[in-house]
Amino acid sequence: MHLKLKNLKTKALIGIHPWERKAPQEIILNISLDFAGEAASHSDQLKDTLDYDALSQKVIRLVEASEFFLVEKLAQEILQLILKEDLVQNAQVEVDKPEALKTCESVSITVRG
Repeated sequence: MHLKLKNLKTKALIGIHPWERKAPQEIILNISLDFAGEAASHSDQLKDTLDYDALSQKVIRLVEASEFFLVEKLAQEILQLILKEDLVQNAQVEVDKPEALKTCESVSITVRG
């Protein structure tokens, strides 16, 4: 089965510039993953599937507690967290940093595993 978490919004202290180290910035996450959820399609029981609410809360806690300098590092840490979930087979994480540059809407990094 395939799951997408679209435009998950949170904040992180991230960036290399001194002004970026003073206050958390908005981060938008798009997560896409394949997981073994066939049992749940028959049982209709949460215990047989990936709890996407619990997963999103883990991701948010990681992001909000982080103080990385680079978006690349944050994206990789989120990916590693997701891949630790028992039912997850593979995942893709896009970290979007809207305030990265004044000359464009946003900058994003995508990692896969």
